[in-house]
Amino acid sequence: MDTLVVVCLLGDPTLPAVSVKHTGGFQVDIQELLYNTNKSSCVTHIITNTSQYCDKLFEKKDNYYIHRIPFENSWLDDQNLLMENIEYIKTSFFNILNELNTGEILIHSFYWLSGIVAYEAKKKYNINYVHSVVSLAIGKILSGSSPYFSKQFEYEKAFLERASMIFSITETEKEQLEEYYGTNSNKIVVVGRDVHPAFLHPSHIFDGTPEGVKNAQTGISPLDLLKCPWWMQGAYTFIGRIQIIKGLHHILSAWIKLYKKYGDVTPPLWICGGAPESISNFRIELEEYIDIELLEECERKQKIVWWGYLDPAGLSTIMLKTRVLVTHSLYEPGGRVLLEAFAASVPVIATPNGFANDMIQNNDNGFLVEYGNINDLSLAMEYFMNDDISFLSMKERARETYLKQHKKWDCYKKHFAVYQQLGLNSFDEKLLDN
Repeated sequence: MDTLVVVCLLGDPTLPAVSVKHTGGFQVDIQELLYNTNKSSCVTHIITNTSQYCDKLFEKKDNYYIHRIPFENSWLDDQNLLMENIEYIKTSFFNILNELNTGEILIHSFYWLSGIVAYEAKKKYNINYVHSVVSLAIGKILSGSSPYFSKQFEYEKAFLERASMIFSITETEKEQLEEYYGTNSNKIVVVGRDVHPAFLHPSHIFDGTPEGVKNAQTGISPLDLLKCPWWMQGAYTFIGRIQIIKGLHHILSAWIKLYKKYGDVTPPLWICGGAPESISNFRIELEEYIDIELLEECERKQKIVWWGYLDPAGLSTIMLKTRVLVTHSLYEPGGRVLLEAFAASVPVIATPNGFANDMIQNNDNGFLVEYGNINDLSLAMEYFMNDDISFLSMKERARETYLKQHKKWDCYKKHFAVYQQLGLNSFDEKLLDN
């Protein structure tokens, strides 16, 4: 029987994305893969790690099995310390593989740590593996950031060379693989990302017509709605991990600049992501960057709102009253939230990284702003205080951009084709058409 082994160390798919510490888009990547592989008869095993949030070593789910290698909590905070224990991790991984006792196996590894153990399994058992890079060391280095593990680049060069196929999410990432890792372009498949159906099918469209209702004949056209403040009022929205590296301190600074100019007519800033503990810790860090007394005043007035973790349905609802999604990461290999916003007809302001670099056209579906340029960021946000026909056009173009790109990527059909090519005959790209 075909067996797909998904190795996602540091990316436990049972944890909600952007909820507790060490969670983010990585979790969504695995959840999305599991959703799509469920349509196949292939047996799927997930290998990840324990954490303070989940210490079960084995679980049987409806359509997959999950195995966890015991990790110390301190390893998750220090990836150099984590790598000091790589022999233990490798041995534990081999023990799980030995227990599977199955037929045709393919390993799909995500992120550099999983790539290392997949490479070791290839050497020991001659099992083929494909790899999703998630976040390349060179991408961080080129952006002026640093990898969490100091030797990530060297290890990546070794295991990427032996991978049967590499899944990249952007053309820029593919170019980096070719230039800095010497990867043959024929071994790289650009697959992009899907989005949750909640973003493609929100509760209602822009003019308020509920999903599934045609020709509602409300008597108010979208253009008429532009003249209705009670309908058009909305927010600037940030979605992501509550961390300095995500540029949220710069977004707050840019919003405060607008608030000082326009006062209470400034659209509110909604911040989605994180648990109360991470938000509290981040607010302490903010003392270095902004006036905390002013921040607290705006919080009391509900001009700045910390929403915390929200699931896809919750985020889709937030986007119904979002004027523009504002992101400002120093480094972003992809940026799934941009795809979610575009799918939901929401323009995006972002730094020129990942999907934003490939998909945003200034003044068409959003704006690109260089990291740390508070003035340009504030000006881009100020644009969305205007209510005119261009705002409607940007919303339409945002969704059109996503739909066109989604069709070009054909994400999971490409995954399935590679799986089948490497021996998992239970995968058929036609599965996604059913």
